[in-house]
Amino acid sequence: MNSATGRELLAMLPPRLAAATILAAIIDVRGMEFDAIKEGIEDVRQQLLVETATWALDRWEADYKLKSPAGYTDEERREPIIAKMRAPGRVSIEQIKKVAQAYARGLVKATANPDATITVQFIDKRGIPGNIEALKAEIRNIAPAHLDLVYIYLFTLVQELIDWDITVGGLTAACIAVEELKTWEPA
Repeated sequence: MNSATGRELLAMLPPRLAAATILAAIIDVRGMEFDAIKEGIEDVRQQLLVETATWALDRWEADYKLKSPAGYTDEERREPIIAKMRAPGRVSIEQIKKVAQAYARGLVKATANPDATITVQFIDKRGIPGNIEALKAEIRNIAPAHLDLVYIYLFTLVQELIDWDITVGGLTAACIAVEELKTWEPA
C-alpha cells in the first residue's frame, strides 16, 4: 500500500473486506488521489502567509507594487513584502522599527532625534544585515523626506574580547580570522 490515506481507509474496513486484493488496490489508488489533494491544499495554505509563501511571492509583490531584482532568494523577496505590510499609511517611529526588524530578523531600536535625524540601531545581531540596501531603500521610502537616516550596527569590540578573557593566542588556536571577529561571540 503506497498511500497513507489508503492505509487509513483500509484499516477501517472489516478484516474480510480488507483482505480482498482488488478492493485494497482500488483503495490504494483512491488514497493516492486523496494524498495528492491534501498536499495541494497544504501547498495553497502555505501561500496564504507571506512568511511561508514560495510560488505565490509574485502575487504578493504585485499586491504591494514591489519588484524584486533577479536572483533574490525567497527570504530576500519576503522582507520588503513584510515591511510594506507593517508600514501602511502615515509613518511612525514604531513602524520604522517594525520595517527594520523585518529585514534584520532581530531586535532594532528606532529613535527620532531633535536634530532632524532618525537613528536605526541593530541591537542583538552582530554585523550588517544581509539585505541592508533594500532595508535602507524601504525606510527612505516611508520616512519623511526632510529627516536624515543614521544606521548603527553592532560589532564585537576589543573591550568585549578583553572582558571575555580572549587572547590573540586563543583566537589563533580557534582559527578565527580577523574578518570573523567583527561578528564573533564566544560560545
